[in-house]
Amino acid sequence: MFPKRRITMGGDVFRDEYSLAFDGTDDYISLPSVTYNIDGGTVSFTFWAKRNDTSVVNLVLAGHQNYKFISLHSNGNMYIEGNINNNLASAPIQTDTDWHHYAVVCSSGTVSMYEDGISLAMGDYDISGDLTITSISHSTVKLFKGNISEVAIYNSALTANQVKTIYNGREPYNHKEGVASGNLQAWYRMGDGILDHRQANGLIADQTDATLGSELITGFTNGDTYPFDTLTTSGRDISSAIETSGDWGGCASNQLNITAGEVYKCTFNLTYNSGDDTVRFVLASGATGGSVARSTTRYSNTSGINTMYFLVTATDSTSYFQIGTWHETDEINFSMSNISLKKVGGNSGIMVNMDAVDFTGDTP
Repeated sequence: MFPKRRITMGGDVFRDEYSLAFDGTDDYISLPSVTYNIDGGTVSFTFWAKRNDTSVVNLVLAGHQNYKFISLHSNGNMYIEGNINNNLASAPIQTDTDWHHYAVVCSSGTVSMYEDGISLAMGDYDISGDLTITSISHSTVKLFKGNISEVAIYNSALTANQVKTIYNGREPYNHKEGVASGNLQAWYRMGDGILDHRQANGLIADQTDATLGSELITGFTNGDTYPFDTLTTSGRDISSAIETSGDWGGCASNQLNITAGEVYKCTFNLTYNSGDDTVRFVLASGATGGSVARSTTRYSNTSGINTMYFLVTATDSTSYFQIGTWHETDEINFSMSNISLKKVGGNSGIMVNMDAVDFTGDTP
């Protein structure tokens, strides 16, 4: 399918060239946990989706496999279910494997749903409590099987006319310049966005703030409990890191102040000389070389330029970027240069179990 594009008022071409294909097995995008007040406030969720299998429950946005989700169900309905089990609203949708645009609008506990810009006949329409979202698709069961594109979240109750405008006759739509741009809270372009990084464990940036912060790394010191046997550093370079004693081994950056939900981009040039295993990278609670993890953990033994993304899982004003061995008995020898760590703006997501091949030109 050819990518679509729309000419904007300024004459620029607004393109939609990618969607992200989920295999229904273990693919998902990990998002910072956000709780939406769907009964006492206003919030709207819009997205494009194409299911490859309509006989299973496909979770689109989720916080749990049995509740806390928006799903396209095998029974022919779209559901939104809050943080309380069976607290839900629903409407019938088309059961096919074509692209469709969906909108779920919550206004003080009353839910409206739309498919391809058309209002749907609601079954249950009252909902109470909150909805906590932590992923696109899900990490364990009821994962999405198919393609998703252009997920947007607003802190307003979109009107029927606004939903129709966003549907835009199946043409690409720029949410940042659209009819409700002042209420846009998050926008995931699934490969077309600024800072989107089409690689394994890559970045799906929130287009409401697709920016990188200032450099955070100033230097490294050896672990104070589990140090490398040999460590030579200068600023953001590690010219030699060697562990031969088989008793862990690690070094730590300058102290950092991190907050749960933040995403950080790390780049470096690695020269992996020898070793039993990969090098371990993590934001952690101390400079010991074996402290409690405060983020996702990454590994690499690939020489050359590496790019990694870390989702912070716990707030910690005295944390460190740790580099070290993976197992206690590992022996390792490597060097690194131009080590960089920068905060990613917005509520960006990280791909899990997904690679560059999952970005496809199959778009709405």
